Amino acid sequence: MKNKKNRNSLETLLLTVLILILSSVCACLFFSCDSLFQSPPFILSAPECVLTSETGNFRFAGVKFSVWNARQSEIKGITAVFSVFKDAQGGNPFSGKNIVTADFDCTIAPGGSLQFEAALDAYISEIPETPYYIDFLYLKEVLYADGQKWSDNIGTFFARGKK
Repeated sequence: MKNKKNRNSLETLLLTVLILILSSVCACLFFSCDSLFQSPPFILSAPECVLTSETGNFRFAGVKFSVWNARQSEIKGITAVFSVFKDAQGGNPFSGKNIVTADFDCTIAPGGSLQFEAALDAYISEIPETPYYIDFLYLKEVLYADGQKWSDNIGTFFARGKK
C-alpha cells in the first residue's frame, strides 16, 4: 500500500512539473509571437572567435560577426547575445557565465552590412591558445534611426557558430 501511495505521489509530482514546463513554454511563445510570424529585419553571419583584433577592440580574444540590414530604415544600434564554449564539444571557458551581451552604436544603411567585434578580454582569466567556439548568436535588440525598435528576447532568430 505504501509503495502504491509513493508511486501516485511521484506521478502527481511529475505531471505537475510537466504542466509547469509546458505552461512556461506557451507563455514564452505567446509573449514573443510578434517575432515568430515575421522574418527578422537583418541577416547574421556565423560568429567566430578571433585572437587578433582587426579594429583594436580587444587584446586577447574577441568575437567577429556581420549584420546585414534587410529593412528600409537605417540601423543605429544593436544588442548582440552569444554563448562562448571551450570548443565545439562544449564546456565553459570562463570562471563565470559564458553568455555574453554586447551593445554597439553603429550605422547600417538599408541593404548595407557591417562587421562587428565584441571583446572577450573582460571575461577571460588566462590568454587562450586556440579560439573559443561561439554559438547561438542573436540580436536581442535593433534600434533604428526613425525611432523604431525591434526585439527578440528569447533568441528566436540566431546564427550558429563555425565548426
